[in-house]
Parts: sequence; structure tokens; C-alpha cells
Amino acid sequence: MAITPIGGNKNNATVVSTISVTYSPTTTGNTLIAYLNFPGVTSVAGLTCKDQAGNALTAGPSKAGGGGILYSFYILSCPSGITSIKFTWTTNNQDCSAAVEEYSNVLSVYPSMTGNTASATNGTATITVTALDDNDWIVYMFGNSAAGNSFTATVGTLRQRVTASDARSILLDNTTASAGNTVTGTATVTSTNWYGVAIGLAPVTGPIT
Repeated sequence: MAITPIGGNKNNATVVSTISVTYSPTTTGNTLIAYLNFPGVTSVAGLTCKDQAGNALTAGPSKAGGGGILYSFYILSCPSGITSIKFTWTTNNQDCSAAVEEYSNVLSVYPSMTGNTASATNGTATITVTALDDNDWIVYMFGNSAAGNSFTATVGTLRQRVTASDARSILLDNTTASAGNTVTGTATVTSTNWYGVAIGLAPVTGPIT
């Protein structure tokens, strides 16, 4: 069966050491992708990402750039009863944004694809990876360290976007019919320091790559 985006949610907060995104997956066993964006620091200590029952999500790729950092997390098969995803860290309180997106019919997650992180100082946040399977989906997450600079999805489909805080961020996705094709996700922004990551989703069973 084909991978299908289902829905999600987002949140942002100022000067905190924890943030939650309220969301209840539609179907037990679906896949959740989550990110946490900090615009004013390049690392935090003691970072965890769990659902409200304490089940931990797996850490995916992270990328720092220009004074900020974006962390990603995922769970291939979500348990029943999830109502929120909570991020917590032990360093100083920070401005941040976060989002969660749900996908159905995912059998493999690829958090370590070649070229799946990037950062630069310009107006085009973009990542390109090569699909490992037919009908793979790639989820792209970008943040920037400039207050007031919101992203606009230009290559790929917008799923979540935070525009109401200093921690502007975006989640979008794209897909391809054939293994070996390149798949790009791009979001434009007023020229600034941006950073981002990508995670692959496959409709076939395979190793975590």
C-alpha cells in the first residue's frame, strides 16, 4: 500500500525547557516524524522526546547552522493512546518550535540517508537525497536563526509551518515513483542562516539506513 500523509500539529514557545505538541494519531501503528527547532543555540543537553505515556521516540538526524539547531525524532509504529509529544532538555531555557506529522503504510524509516542534512546562509533552504526504493517519501524539516523570517514551501508539499515565533520552521515532504531518483525538498526564506534535515520513509521492509 502507498504511504499517505495523515496530519499533524505544531507549537512554539519562548524561554522554556520543555515543549509539547498536542496530537493523537488516527491509527495505532502509523509512523510519526517530529522535530524541535532552536534558533538561538547550537546544542542542548539532556534532550528527550517522548509521548505523554513516557514512550521514547528515536533520535534522527540533527543539524546546526548560524547559531541555531534542528533535532528530529521518529517512531516507526506508534502505540495506542498517544495524545501529545513532549520534548524536554536540561540546559538553559530557550525559544523553540516543534511539529509532528503522521504517515500511514510506512514499513521502514531511513534516518541516515546520504546528504540528508544541510545548512547555509542564503534564501533557499534545500536538501536533495536519492530514493532507496520505489515510492519512497522524504520528509524535510528546516529552521532558521533569524526572528521574523518565515519559510515558504516551493518544492514539495507543506505539512507544518511555524510563523508566529522567533523559532520559524517548516516541515514538508516529497515522493518519487522509482528507486534511484533524486528527491528534493525546498523552502524559500528571506536570506538568513538556515539549517535542516531529511528522513526517508519506505513502503517496503528494509534495514534502517
